[in-house]
Amino acid sequence: YFPRRWDEVLIWKGSSECTDNQDAFDQLLGQLALDASSEGTQGEPPVRFKHLRALRAAGDSSYATIASFRAVVFIPYEILLMTFYELYHVAIPLFIPEKELGTFFMYRGPVTYPHCDRVLSDMEGVQAVFPAAADGGPTTEEALNEAFDSGTGAGARPRPPYSPFNREDATARMAWIKAYTDWYRWPHIQRFGSLAELVKKLRETNFQAVSAAMRKETESAEVGAAAFWAAAFDKVLGSASMAQVSVGVQAEEDRLTA
Repeated sequence: YFPRRWDEVLIWKGSSECTDNQDAFDQLLGQLALDASSEGTQGEPPVRFKHLRALRAAGDSSYATIASFRAVVFIPYEILLMTFYELYHVAIPLFIPEKELGTFFMYRGPVTYPHCDRVLSDMEGVQAVFPAAADGGPTTEEALNEAFDSGTGAGARPRPPYSPFNREDATARMAWIKAYTDWYRWPHIQRFGSLAELVKKLRETNFQAVSAAMRKETESAEVGAAAFWAAAFDKVLGSASMAQVSVGVQAEEDRLTA
């Protein structure tokens, strides 16, 4: 971690639904950075922000350029974004909204947005959950809820407490992203609850220590991943070898009995 553009922070791309107030956002962020600079160490210049789209427009969005910034402000708009993993494993310090704030930006991307609100009622799909509904299984919403709660009935299964696709329910969104999104599960990620807190942390964070911790986490994960895939390949290849032996034995038996 040796950023050449120490005074600059890269703002990663966000949802296209949130660009109507981009100028106001940039102006506020710039003013907060300027105010923080005047109150901070004398002679230290204010943090400047650069959007990824500006780098792309200039034809200068290579990984080398991205890694030259002090940090990246990453505002997730999907429940899974591969660029998060790329940035993390390069050990660029990442600043992400706290989950209470981040939940309002989720489900705005082209993958999840079209599928949100597709939440079945309890009675829809009841035959799939209770295939024997016609033979005494629940046939009303109330009976179905009782069967779910008690765990009785043919094909009964636990019902999750929330749906990941119910974007109208803030509790459901927050529970989902807290439990399953890696940017709220992985260590050494910096989080902010407001733009003022973001600017403050961008001036006070020990970036070298954060980057070193991220790199150490990546190295540890690589060891575990390598061991997992080595075992998986051994199992697959071993099964394939045994299958080939079985085919050969069967072919020989067929030849002898022909």
